[in-house]
Amino acid sequence: MYRYLSIGLLLVAIVLLGFLFYQVMAGFFLPLFMAALLVVIFRPMHVWILDRVGGRKKIASAISTLIILLMVLVPLTLIGIFAAAEGRTVVRRLDPATIGDKIKLMRSRLKLEMPADEKFTRIETAIHAMEDQVLPPNIATQRTQLAYDANELRAYARELSEPLGLKWPMASAPDESESAELPSVGKIELAWLAFADTVENNRKKLSDENWNTLTNVEEQQQALSVARQEFRTALDRFFEFKTTLLGGPIRSWLTEIANPDELQVRTYVHNATAWAQDKVVSFGGATTAFLIRFLFGLVIMALALFSFFLDGPAMLVALKRLTPLDDSHEEELIREFEKVSRAVVLATLLSALAQGLLGALGYYFAGLEPVMLLMLLTMTLALVPFVGAAAVWVPASLYIALIEGRMGAGIVLAIYGAAVVSMADNVIKPFVLHGQSNLHPLWALLSVLGGVTTLGPIGILIGPMVVAFLQTLLNILQREISGMERPTNAAAPTSSPP
Repeated sequence: MYRYLSIGLLLVAIVLLGFLFYQVMAGFFLPLFMAALLVVIFRPMHVWILDRVGGRKKIASAISTLIILLMVLVPLTLIGIFAAAEGRTVVRRLDPATIGDKIKLMRSRLKLEMPADEKFTRIETAIHAMEDQVLPPNIATQRTQLAYDANELRAYARELSEPLGLKWPMASAPDESESAELPSVGKIELAWLAFADTVENNRKKLSDENWNTLTNVEEQQQALSVARQEFRTALDRFFEFKTTLLGGPIRSWLTEIANPDELQVRTYVHNATAWAQDKVVSFGGATTAFLIRFLFGLVIMALALFSFFLDGPAMLVALKRLTPLDDSHEEELIREFEKVSRAVVLATLLSALAQGLLGALGYYFAGLEPVMLLMLLTMTLALVPFVGAAAVWVPASLYIALIEGRMGAGIVLAIYGAAVVSMADNVIKPFVLHGQSNLHPLWALLSVLGGVTTLGPIGILIGPMVVAFLQTLLNILQREISGMERPTNAAAPTSSPP
C-alpha cells in the first residue's frame, strides 16, 4: 500500500512539474523542433564530415552547424529582405488613378464595358431609395411622393433608352407566348418592354385621373401598397433587362466586377494597402520586436543543432531510459521520425524550392518586376496541397495578358507554369520519396491543412509528423493487443464432440 501511495504521489509530482516544464519551455519548442528536423535531414552530411575530421565530434558538430546555417538561413533571409523591399515598392504604387486606368484597359480588351454606366447606377439607386424611403402619415402626401418617384424613374429610364438605341414604349409588353417566338436578338427589347411596362403602369396608377376614382381610404391605402410593391417589380425587371443586355448572368457578373466606380476603386486600393502593410510590410519591415525574437530563436536553434550533433545519440539513450515504452517501440518511433522527416518534409521543401526558383525564372523573362516577392509567394503556396504554385503563376499570366496587354507573354508564361513549374512537383516528390511515406494522400492533405490552421506555417511540417506518429502508435497498440490475445486463444480448451 505504501508503495502504491508513493508511486501515486510521484505521478502527481511528475504531472505538475511537466506542466511547469511545458510553460517554461513552450517558447523554445519551435527552435528545438527545427534543430531536430535539420539534424535528421543533414545527418548523412554530418557523418561524412565526422569521418573527414578523424572522429573529433566537437569540430564536426561545429562545422555541420555552420554549414546548415549558411545553406538554409542566409538564402532565406536574403530572399525575405528582397521580397519585403519589393512588397513595399508595390504598395507605394497602388494609386487609385493608375489602378482605374488599368481596369479600363482590361475592360476594353475583354469587351466588358458597361454601356451608359452612370445611368444604370442612377436607376438602381433611385429604385432602392424609393423602396426604402419613409413616407409621411398623410395618405394624400404619400400619393404625391410616390407619383413624383414614379415620374422621376420614368425620366431616368427614358434617358437610358437614348444611348442604348431603345425606344420608350407606350404600349404593353408582349406576353410569354409572343416572347417565345421572338429571335434571340429581340430578347433585349423584350426585357426592356417588360421593365417599361411596369414603370408606365405604376405611373398611371398614381396619376390624378386614376387616384380620383378611388372613393374610400381602404382603396387608397391598397393602391399605395401596390405602388410600393411595383417599385420592387420594376427593380427585378430592370435587373432582368440588364442581365440580358450584358450577355447573360455570367457575363453580366463579370461586367459588374470590371466596372467599379471611383469610390469602389479607392476602397479596393485602401483595403489592399492595409492588408499589404499588415502582412508584407510589417513582416519585412524588421521591427525591433521581430528582430529580437528572430535572433533569439536563431541562437537557440544553432545551440540545439550543435548539441544534437554532438550528444544526440547519448540524448536518445537517456530519453529511452526515462520513458516507460518498450525499447523496440521507441526505436520504431525514432525510425518513423527519420523516415517522415526525410520523406515528406524534405520532399515538400525541395519541391517548393524548385518551383519557386523555376517560377522566378519565368517571371523574370516575362517582365514582371517583383520577382523576389513572386518567388517567395510561389515557394510558400507550393507547400499547400491542391493549391500550389498555380495560385501565383495563373494570376501573373492573366495580369500580363489582360492588364498589360502582352497576350503572347501571358500565354507563354501560362504554358511554362503548367508544363514546368507545377510539373516539377510531380517529378521531385516521387524521386525523393521512393515509397518511404506510408501516409495516404488524403491524410497528407488534411494533416497539412489542419497543421497550418492550428499551428500556423510550421504546421506544414508538424502536421504530417503528428499523423504519422499516431499511425505508428496505433500499429504498436494493435500488435500488443494481438500478442495478448494469441496466448489466451492458445490456452483456451477446445470442446470435443460428444
